[in-house]
Amino acid sequence: MADFSHYGYLAEEWTSYVRQHAPLPLPRYDSPEIMAASRRITNAARLNASRSMMEERSTENIQTQTVATPTNDFQEISARIYRPRESHPSSKAVLVYFHGGGFLTGTLGSEDSTCFQLAQACGIVVVSVNYRHTPEWTCPVPFQDVWDARNWILQNQGQHLLPSKIDLYVGGISSGACLAASVVIRERLV
Repeated sequence: MADFSHYGYLAEEWTSYVRQHAPLPLPRYDSPEIMAASRRITNAARLNASRSMMEERSTENIQTQTVATPTNDFQEISARIYRPRESHPSSKAVLVYFHGGGFLTGTLGSEDSTCFQLAQACGIVVVSVNYRHTPEWTCPVPFQDVWDARNWILQNQGQHLLPSKIDLYVGGISSGACLAASVVIRERLV
């Protein structure tokens, strides 16, 4: 049987090397320039992926409308509504979708493919909300944005491709799922 008991210690060669050589400085990933570049690159990649997937599917049976929704701090955020052309007149289901991206990335365009697919497969209206991102906007702004979007949707029933009566559902991916959960929790507290 092998004896590994003596492998639990640092080798003298390694400790000597570490004493003689300072560690290399780590690059800063939290600078505004690096965060902005990361956002641009990530959003472009996600947009290209969404466009590529959109080319593979028919979009004629989904109507879309992009709207500006007001926020409680007198700003506006954008939302895109996806409604199946053949939706049943009595259909009341509306899914409010919040994109992922670590609260840093994501756009309406990057979610087109996902939202088209949800509207098409489920036969429901989908509203994609583009909440404000960090570092320009910090907590609790994204959470308030999604609550404001929820309120706008409920106040605009029967307008902007929305059904006249709404059964509201929320969902999202990653940070978007966190925002969706916050809407559900806040609804139960109101």
